[in-house]
Amino acid sequence: MKKVRIIKKRSRISDQTVRAAAQLELNDLYDWLPVFQEKPPNLGNYLTFLTSGLTNERVFGDITPAYANLSEKDFSKMNRLHEDTRFIYILRNPIDRLSSHVRLVAKR
Repeated sequence: MKKVRIIKKRSRISDQTVRAAAQLELNDLYDWLPVFQEKPPNLGNYLTFLTSGLTNERVFGDITPAYANLSEKDFSKMNRLHEDTRFIYILRNPIDRLSSHVRLVAKR
């Protein structure tokens, strides 16, 4: 609930919008649970998470900075999940990233 209050305070949006955003985030976390309930994480459940709700989409994906910490072995496993898997790795210029972060902190 603390996160919801912070979101509301920073964005000045309505209670209804905040509740809807929080509910979406909770739903996503609930949908993630089957992926990590097994050790090691179940990649079949991960694929189910990625594709749930899709109809005829040819492209779907996931994004997280945590992928930067994956090993080559982990990427190899992920590559076998789907017949046309592709990985896109985008890096920002570290100086631009630092500058952006400083501006963000200064606004608070």
